[in-house]
Amino acid sequence: MNFIVIGATSGLGYELARLLLEARHNVAAGTLEVNPPKSLMDLKGGGNLHIFPADVTKDAQLISGAKSCQKFFKNTSGYSVADALCNVSGVLLAADQTTLLHNCNPIELRLTFEVNTIGAILVAKYFLNTIKKNGKFLTSIEEKTELEDCSPFCPCYNLSKATTVKVSDMLNKSTDDIDFYSVYPGFTDTKTKTLKSAKGIIDIMTGVKNVSRNAWYIDYEGCKMPQKEEYL
Repeated sequence: MNFIVIGATSGLGYELARLLLEARHNVAAGTLEVNPPKSLMDLKGGGNLHIFPADVTKDAQLISGAKSCQKFFKNTSGYSVADALCNVSGVLLAADQTTLLHNCNPIELRLTFEVNTIGAILVAKYFLNTIKKNGKFLTSIEEKTELEDCSPFCPCYNLSKATTVKVSDMLNKSTDDIDFYSVYPGFTDTKTKTLKSAKGIIDIMTGVKNVSRNAWYIDYEGCKMPQKEEYL
């Protein structure tokens, strides 16, 4: 099977790429860095891996990356599309962790939304044609961000992620042949928790765990996340 992971440099994204390669899938890994870290480069010996720059704030990189993914999949599998994509890119700036919304830095507010929310939309825009019909498009929201009780702490981050949750629903309503999901990966502050989350998300990506676009806000085990209907 063919898979794309955006934000594969470290953490959850890296583990997704590594585990998918271990299972002998073809993996296209998008990274923030033009020169990817050695840890990711070392995975090239373990399977079919394509690494490409994918800074979600740079349209040109995303456009070029999407084309390179199609070429890679065509060469390795005979098909130019992926079965699923998971976007785990995101940013939580240091100052945002100690500042309330009314005191936030406007530059950091804009950057946070540009990466976490606008970036998620642009990945969907530019990679839409790289996903097969009825394929899956997952966006990790990193935090449990129900709209009705969005925390006042880390305000730029939490607002951006709460907004991003809704992006998948809107994309499902505007496209019929690809299923979009906002996925809460649980806590990934330890290696063990990150691996557990990655394995659950891979089960969703590969179809081992059945999910439905009718429940587009899910956790890493495919269970529907709670949302009040009036906010949807």
